[in-house]
Amino acid sequence: MKKAIVLIVFALLGVITANAQCNNFTKKKCIPSLAPYIHNGQLNSTSLAVGETAELDLTFYAGQEYRILVCGQEIFKDVKFKLKDRNDKELFNSEGKSEKFWDFKINSTQQLKLEVTTVGDDQNKTGLAEAGCVSVLVGFKK
Repeated sequence: MKKAIVLIVFALLGVITANAQCNNFTKKKCIPSLAPYIHNGQLNSTSLAVGETAELDLTFYAGQEYRILVCGQEIFKDVKFKLKDRNDKELFNSEGKSEKFWDFKINSTQQLKLEVTTVGDDQNKTGLAEAGCVSVLVGFKK
């Protein structure tokens, strides 16, 4: 029983440490790239392995100008993202684009789905899958 509790504590500490590292990466490397847009205050970051996909639902309000920025650590060759409406219609795809952000104005308040996929070498020199932080930031203009 004591071993199980110790393992759980170490697992939780690992998750907390990983989240803190991702938050620090986001604050130092990603938020400055939102300018001249104002960060909405939400830190959406996670650790992903190479080749993984994550989805995030985001709400956007009518008449507002937005910037979506996807920022990944250097271990990834690329981080691709797609923005889709509730009917799964693709509104934007970063495939083949050098910018890691998209600026747009929304006409009606709606919830959109952002799909992020990491790209890189499947395995590093140790033979283990690599993982790193990926952040999604939303900025708006006043």
